[in-house]
This record gives sequence, C-alpha cells and structure tokens, in this order.
Amino acid sequence: MARPRFKILLSLLAAALIILSLAILLDQFLYARPDLAEVYSRYIFPWLTTPWLIILGRIPFSFSELFVVGSFIAIIALLVVGLRKLITVSEWRLLRFLRSLIIVIIVLSLLVTNIIFFYRLNFNRYSLADSLDLELKPRAKGELVALANWLAEEAAQIREQLPEDEKGVLTLTGGYRQILAEAYLGYDSASQEYPLLATGLAVKPKPVLLSSLWSYTGIIGMYMPLFVEANINIDQPAHNIPFTALHEIAHTKGFAREEDVNFAAFLAGLYHPDPVFRYSALVSAWRYVSNRVYGEDPDLYARLIILSPGMRRDIEAQTLYWRKYEGKVERISTRINDALLQANRQEDGVKSYGRMVDLVLAWFDKEQIKLLR
Repeated sequence: MARPRFKILLSLLAAALIILSLAILLDQFLYARPDLAEVYSRYIFPWLTTPWLIILGRIPFSFSELFVVGSFIAIIALLVVGLRKLITVSEWRLLRFLRSLIIVIIVLSLLVTNIIFFYRLNFNRYSLADSLDLELKPRAKGELVALANWLAEEAAQIREQLPEDEKGVLTLTGGYRQILAEAYLGYDSASQEYPLLATGLAVKPKPVLLSSLWSYTGIIGMYMPLFVEANINIDQPAHNIPFTALHEIAHTKGFAREEDVNFAAFLAGLYHPDPVFRYSALVSAWRYVSNRVYGEDPDLYARLIILSPGMRRDIEAQTLYWRKYEGKVERISTRINDALLQANRQEDGVKSYGRMVDLVLAWFDKEQIKLLR
C-alpha cells in the first residue's frame, strides 16, 4: 500500500508545483502590464475572495490567530512524533522521510500560491495616486507645515466632542467591537466621492485575543492573505484602533502598497459618519506628516502649531504604551516586515508606510484648488 500512496503524493506534488509556477508567471506578466493588473484587482480579486469573506465573516474571532497558534502547536507535535518514528522505526525509514518532505512542499506551494493571488498580484496595479489623478512632486517645506497645521486644527475641533477616561485619554464609547463592526461605513461614504474605494461586502476586521502579547512585535494590525482576513491589535491605544481597522480593510479590497493602503484609510476615515474615525485618521496622518517635517528640518518642526491638550494626552499615552514593548522581539519583527515588503517590490520596506504623506500632500493641494474655483 505504501508505494501507490507515494505515487499519489508525487502526482499531488507535481500539480502543486505546476499551479505555483503558473501563479509566478502570472505575477511576472501583470508586473509588466499594470493595466491588466488593475482589472484583476478591481474585478477578479473581489470575485475570488468573496466566498472567504462571507464564510469567515460569520466567525466572531480571528481565524488567522487560531491558524497561527494551531500551526505552531501542530508543527512541534509533528516534529516530535516524526523524529521519534524515524529513530525507532527502521522499516521504510527513507520512504517515511521523503513522504513527509513531499507533504511539506505541497502545503508550502499551495500557501505561496494563495498569497500570490490574494496579495502579491495587487502590488502590480496602478498606484492610488495615478488612479485618483493626484500629482506627486517635490513639495516645499511650507506645504508640509501647512498640511500638518491643518490636520492638527481639524483633529482638535473633533477631539473636543469625544469621550475621555479618568486620565483624560480618548476612550471608545461602544468599545472596540463597535469600531470594528462599523469601520466599513467609512468606505461606503468615501466611495460616493471616490468610487474606487467602494467596499462591496461589509468587511468586519477581527480582534486578536492575544493582542497584549502581539504588541511585543510592534504590530498594530495584519492582513492575512490566506483567509483574506483583517486582524486588529485591540490592546493598542484607543485612538489608533479606528485607523488601523480602516487600513486592514483596504487590503481586503485589493490594495497592497502600504502608502496606498494608508491613504485609502485616511480618506475612509475623513468620510466616516462617526467622528472618532475622522479624529483617528487625522491624528495618524498628522504623525506621519510631522515626522516628515522633523526629518527635513527639526527647527521647523518646533514651529508647528501647539496641539490641543486632548491630542497631546492621546499621543503621550501612545508613546508610553509602545515604550513598554520596545526590545529585541520588536526589532526582529520590524526587520522581518521590512524584508517581506521589499520582497513584494516595496523598495522602501517599512518606510513605505510614511510615503502616504506624498499622497496626502497631493490630495490637500488638489482640494485647495477646488475651493478656489
């Protein structure tokens, strides 16, 4: 019986490798044809991912978290059992090893194929700047300052309406569950002005139960392409949860480049009917823009307008929170994330998140021109 089963495994291996090879060839083809990649991201990707979104959307917990934890336990168990059998059972030892190796290669091939179709191919589409006709060009420092001050002023006005805890830090009235359940409404509203942001299905990001441990990696959210699932760190400071939810939803809508995803989240936040989402988007954008100002001219940074007391408390709470989790795990996690992004043609790696500033600047300039007409 062993040999027929081994032949079946070889056939499955060949099929998995052929499918993976075709996926890689498709990726190379679409890299050279962003127009066709745009068609894939807008029409084919939603069609392929809808079943996943419907089925897993009914599950109230993070399936990705269950998969990661379960896989970790299963791998350890299989290694222990497999090594014991290889050592103690001499019969068919080589065949057992080859069979196990083939199964691992089949599984890895299918996982990589899934990631290509549900994530990597979307890197080949037009940039959001091109799709929204935003002009990316070198900007004067004064434009950066004007944008930073506008973001701070808008955020300050909204902050006055929002609830606080006993320490004066923003709190979420309905808790994180309400935020995650209503995040998609921002895309529904924004799509009236920017049809490209239409959500289709009401995607609900999933809370990660082990968020307090996850924070040691410095990660606030993650899109799991294997399941087209948005996962959120719910232990992070409250004011950042809405923007994080909007960011991860953008990945499920076919956007892959981090600067595009951040900008899509920014627009969805601005158009969201709930002011806490608008505040979260404005503060997140302000942090990116003010960091750019500081990087270009520290003296100019000192001349930015003073933040409102509520905003200062929120940002200080965020700084203190992440300071607790700084360490080797966070540094390793950042390097891994940087390498993964570079492997997906994001040459700037983790710095690509901050490139949303260029898009916000172009958008701000375009909106000002509209007002002058």
